[in-house]
Amino acid sequence: MPTFDEARRNLRDRRQENKDLRQNLNRDRNRLRVTDQRKSKIERIDPEGNSKLSLGLTSSQQDLSEQIAGTQQQQQTLVPLLDQAKFDFLPFSDPREQMSRMSDHTTILLFPLRLETRFKKVEAMEPAADSQLQRQMWVRAYPDDCLIDTFETIPSEAEYLRTRAYWINFYRAGQPAGGASEELTAEVRNRRLAAWNGLLEQSSAGRAYWLTQWIQPAAGQAPPFRKKVEDIILVIPTADDLDDNLKKPIAGVYEAQWKTPTDHNAIAAAMQQLPGQTCSRIAC
Repeated sequence: MPTFDEARRNLRDRRQENKDLRQNLNRDRNRLRVTDQRKSKIERIDPEGNSKLSLGLTSSQQDLSEQIAGTQQQQQTLVPLLDQAKFDFLPFSDPREQMSRMSDHTTILLFPLRLETRFKKVEAMEPAADSQLQRQMWVRAYPDDCLIDTFETIPSEAEYLRTRAYWINFYRAGQPAGGASEELTAEVRNRRLAAWNGLLEQSSAGRAYWLTQWIQPAAGQAPPFRKKVEDIILVIPTADDLDDNLKKPIAGVYEAQWKTPTDHNAIAAAMQQLPGQTCSRIAC
């Protein structure tokens, strides 16, 4: 029979493994759903599925499906191990008997607990000769709100879209150029604050901050400098991290569409600078 420390450590490890597998499963399922949505959009302009992006999405679908199947198999393997860990710890689960095993340096905090009681008459499992009913007292416990863990470690699709919009507006605000005036600095600050308030509309401050740490732009992509208050900064979000040889020609296409939306020759000239099959990646 395992000791108290061994049983506790084994149960903690099995629970952590189960939590990690559940998080990985939710993450891969979300990724697969997003990949399926992107694949359906690409199929509208590439029904044959021969473009590089379409083939890459198909490969990603297969990889994610295999990962999900593998994680589910690991969960099934873990179930008897977790049950055994719970069974091994059961003899040590009474705090009245096992409190002495805890270190004196461990702080114990008591929270309020609201209890409600009801008296019921239920059918007896082993009815006596004189009665078929048995009196019972039912107890319902209401833990404090801070003891209820509702934190989701995988952002939802709506949270992903809201955080994506936050970063778009954050980069659209830019950053003050060197020696910027107080007016320009205030403009950038107000635009960033507006982006943050937009994220706070449907998320708490703590959740919003966590989302901005979990979902971030590609490393090394600093916001552009804003030289004037009236400057317009175009932000082009992409699902993939584009190669350096693609960023400039793609930016040229969007710049031409923005500055000369009716000059089809200028737009066509900008699109001619794109490498082959790039249009499939940006859905132009």
